[in-house]
Amino acid sequence: MITRPKPLRVLPCFDLTVWPPSVSALRSAVEVNLLSAAAASTLVYRAVSDEPDAILIATEDFGTVADQSDSDLIEVFSSTSTVLLSGRIHAVLRKRAAAFHIRSSFLCR
Repeated sequence: MITRPKPLRVLPCFDLTVWPPSVSALRSAVEVNLLSAAAASTLVYRAVSDEPDAILIATEDFGTVADQSDSDLIEVFSSTSTVLLSGRIHAVLRKRAAAFHIRSSFLCR
């Protein structure tokens, strides 16, 4: 019998202005278990308690997430693969995301 690996547990975090179609597509993916969304203010707590395999942040303003405790976010993002989707991607944003150990930043429209 062939056994499938467990689905990828993804913790989404998004602000109210952003809900990219790619996040909706994740809901129907068999290989992905999309956890209930975390507010930016609860992201660290949810990441620690839910133990996701990946974190997906979709926001117009990365500051809503990054303005929390820097050391806690860096610890969470260092141990969990994190993807940032934003309506504006530029060098300053990529540099700030990299400082938080977010290695993937993509433009989201």
